[in-house]
Amino acid sequence: MISTGTASSTLDTLDKPLPHDAQAERCILGAILVDNACLEAIQSQVTPSDFFVDAYRRIFKEMQGLRANRVPIDFVTLHQALLDDATVAQAGGAAFISGLADGMPKIAPASEWARIVRRSSVLRGIAHTGQAAAFEALESRVDPEEILNNVQNRLTALRSLLSPNIPGLLASEVEIERTEWVWDSRIPLGKVTVLDGDPGLGKSAITLDLAARVSTGTDMPDDSPGVKGGVLILSAEDGEADTIVPRLVAMGANLESIRILKAVLGAGGERPLEIPTDLSSIERAARSVDARLIIVDPLMAFLSGNTNSYRDQDVRRALAPIATMSQALRVATLIVRHLNKATDGNPLYRGGGSIGIIGAARCGLLVARDPDDETGAKRVLAVSKTNLGPLAPSLSYFIEPHEGSIRVHWGGVSPHLASTLLIPAVDMESGSSMHEACEFLKATIESGSMSSKEVLRKAKSAGFSERTMNRAKKSLGIKARKEGFGRNSSWIWELIPDQD
Repeated sequence: MISTGTASSTLDTLDKPLPHDAQAERCILGAILVDNACLEAIQSQVTPSDFFVDAYRRIFKEMQGLRANRVPIDFVTLHQALLDDATVAQAGGAAFISGLADGMPKIAPASEWARIVRRSSVLRGIAHTGQAAAFEALESRVDPEEILNNVQNRLTALRSLLSPNIPGLLASEVEIERTEWVWDSRIPLGKVTVLDGDPGLGKSAITLDLAARVSTGTDMPDDSPGVKGGVLILSAEDGEADTIVPRLVAMGANLESIRILKAVLGAGGERPLEIPTDLSSIERAARSVDARLIIVDPLMAFLSGNTNSYRDQDVRRALAPIATMSQALRVATLIVRHLNKATDGNPLYRGGGSIGIIGAARCGLLVARDPDDETGAKRVLAVSKTNLGPLAPSLSYFIEPHEGSIRVHWGGVSPHLASTLLIPAVDMESGSSMHEACEFLKATIESGSMSSKEVLRKAKSAGFSERTMNRAKKSLGIKARKEGFGRNSSWIWELIPDQD
């Protein structure tokens, strides 16, 4: 009741306990201890703030934390996590926790208990709203309209808590985000990117080049602005002391911002890292350097033994947590794969393992030899897939020695696309076309030798591509030799006469 006798009248509190059901709260916790899986359904109905008993609220919150870190919820883990909690200790500590599951059936109506707890929480909210409105109304110079609006907003929020738990969310509730990049149009932040290529083409060197750039905030290879942050490297094939760190030094990396992770401590000592089993270790390591880039090189070496890399369902189950972690940490995850032995020219089908790997990635990159380079030293980095915008131009690169190790030398834009880099030569030309190309080449170099530039100039005028000429050259056994030095050097194609 509100006294109206004098100016000093105050709100009288009702002599009744606030609505709550301690038994339902205890049963929820007991049900979770018996069956951890039911937590997912329960936490879609109630939150820690719905619990009235302080000790139960703290225990439920800790259960959520254990579940999020993929730790089993049992008496031991829960007691260990709450060892320093004074409220739980005052309630009975270990004995209090162990008694939560007493008498709990194997199949418990946990959803009904959650509904009871939520209903009591809403009733308490209504009581608090009424009390708050009364106190506000007794303040001097208060706008009644403002009080009514406050009450309406609180009651609307409480009403929404009683609505059926409809899965999903309205599009209108989504806050639009702009895609951010570690490397513009190639490696997005918060997403998974796959880098495919044959062994020996410098995939690992490229990842370390990018790691060095991120660690120092240096511009990317195409001169687009970089992102400064930490880097986590998961490497299974290269040694830290003889390969990874010397390369990082040669590439000018900030070593204090880069962590290398190869193994974790298990019950029997150190063991190789596994995905997704050791995701929590990966996350802790990434957080330790405030990582903006995680490199997994190569993916297949880190997949757990029960993951079939050629089974789409297994692969997606392994990579989904990686994608979730990438988004949560706002870190780009770059996964390295070797190519398979198929001859299909489509780069999306050439990566090792299931198609689900590139399917789970938002962007894909491919490295291959430049088919127009006679030396075999020039390579191409091309975009094979992107779900986030137009394809970025391909870039050429070389691997060159530097300061006792190697580094990547970027050579600018390349005309070659991922869609054509892996097409087998035999598929590019029909037999008749290749025969014509060979006849043209023999007639052109009838004198025995000619500069490659002149040969290709004449071939272009005759309607033959550079790629076709290179295949015809190989078919005829034409040799290439270099004449001169430095900028004045040139390649000469020489037709070796038949020895018959």
